Amino acid sequence: MMKMTKLLASAALVSVALASAPASAQLLDFDGITSFASVDNYYNGGTSSAGDVGPNYGIVFQAGDWITTTGFGETSEPNLAYSASGAGWINFLNGTTTGFNFSYGGFTDTTFNVYSGLGGTGALLASVLIPANNPASFDFIVVPFAGVAHSIVISGGVAQFGWDDVTFGSLTPGGVPEPATWAMMLGGFALVGSAMRRKKVAVSFA
Repeated sequence: MMKMTKLLASAALVSVALASAPASAQLLDFDGITSFASVDNYYNGGTSSAGDVGPNYGIVFQAGDWITTTGFGETSEPNLAYSASGAGWINFLNGTTTGFNFSYGGFTDTTFNVYSGLGGTGALLASVLIPANNPASFDFIVVPFAGVAHSIVISGGVAQFGWDDVTFGSLTPGGVPEPATWAMMLGGFALVGSAMRRKKVAVSFA
């Protein structure tokens, strides 16, 4: 009974660790948002500027800055998103790790700064120059970083950078869990499974 209690306690600790860990990888394609609306709180369980209600990923886009549109070299229809100011930020309320990847079109070079705090505050975790390309044919890029990020701030020309199919929290498109995440999940399942087996044996021999 004591061993089973310890195992259940360990499993509970793993569950708490998973729940308090940075948000799992998420794919954002902007396709559920009305074209020409701003993303705003859509990916934080809120709404876009057009009132579209989105999933709660804990991701907030600078209000009025990230605008959805169609065309150019987007990788999935109908929408991509661009920064109207050329200096838009994105906040990750639960934090994000590992890196991100996306397809993009840029008329000018754009710098991505990744910060440990919200709104471009805290430690600078990474600063990456995304080179200009042909916006009619989007390119794919991966941006890794170390630590837990809570915001990204871009710096480029006004309405010069757009992206599509953005995956935050993974270097793999679509948000496939990283090896460390799989290890944590499997460890938790193993503890729960072991506790269940021990409980069955105890009941059988009672």
